[in-house]
This record gives sequence, C-alpha cells and structure tokens, in this order.
Amino acid sequence: MRRAQWTMVLCLLCVSLLASLCSCSAPEEGPGLVVMERQATATATLVSTAAPTTAVDPQGEATATPAPASGTGCLVGRAVMVVNGAGIPGTAYYLAPALGDDGPYPPVMYAGPDRDQGHLPGTSGPAGEIDLRDVPPGCYYLAMWAPYDWVLAVVSRESDEPLLITIDADACTDLGQIWFSWP
Repeated sequence: MRRAQWTMVLCLLCVSLLASLCSCSAPEEGPGLVVMERQATATATLVSTAAPTTAVDPQGEATATPAPASGTGCLVGRAVMVVNGAGIPGTAYYLAPALGDDGPYPPVMYAGPDRDQGHLPGTSGPAGEIDLRDVPPGCYYLAMWAPYDWVLAVVSRESDEPLLITIDADACTDLGQIWFSWP
C-alpha cells in the first residue's frame, strides 16, 4: 500500500511539473528558426508599373511615393489575409531572390531574412503596408512571419500558388493587395 501511494505521488508531481513547464514557456516574439519547405511550382509573374504610386499621409493629403535610387526598383502593396481580407499590421517580412536558371522557383527553406543571401527585410505598417526601396532588379518571393512559421505570398485569394514578383530597374512595382495564408 505504501509503495502504491509513493508511486501515485511521484506521478502527480511529474505531471504537475510538466504542465507548469509547458504553460510557462511562451513563444518568443518575432521570427525564430522555424523552417518551411515548399515544392517548386509554376508561378504567375506580375509586371511592374512605371508610374509612382500615391499614399495618404496622416493629415489626409496624397503624396507621391519616392522614386527608387537609380538602377534599382521598389515594391509597395498591402499584406492581407486570405481568410478575410484584413490587413496584417506590424509583422516581419522579407523579399527573397528566386532560384533557378531554367525558370524561377522559391527557395526550398525559409528560416528568416539573411542579408548575405540577398534577402531584403521589413515590417508591415499599421494597415499591413509593404514598402521596400532600392531593390535590385530581378525575380523574388515575399515571405511573412505568421505564428510559428514563415508563409509565402500567394497569387490570389483562390490560389495557394507562390507569387513570383518581378522588380524592374527605375520602376516601382505596386502589387495592391498581397495575399497571405495568415495565420
């Protein structure tokens, strides 16, 4: 009888210790070393617009988007959720160069921005605004931090195909709504 009581007490102690450890460790804020893998797929390409976009400042006056530095481009748009079309505010994102000589495809692994790999990081604005300046011309994929994972921008609300973004020199690419399967 005594041995059974000690066994029960020890089991309860282990369960309560495990429960307290699991409930006390909150996930870190922002991106971690989480990896997402995607298979290469054919993607649609968006062509940049040559005209600068306009933005509204807090006083309500429209202002022209500044032109990119000579020989580079820019990317603007608004990150929105596929589920309900709501903006994704204050969230880390990065632009990663497409891979492949025969046809561009997304990197196999997303573990956070790495400037040595040519990634361009940023944080979305209060309404989900994406604004990257001085982007070298080329093809890119846009990844955004979702709870516990990086997710790629997709072609449309109806398609989960990764969005291939083409940046041209001396032009600003305005994507409008940029769809993410977030969270």
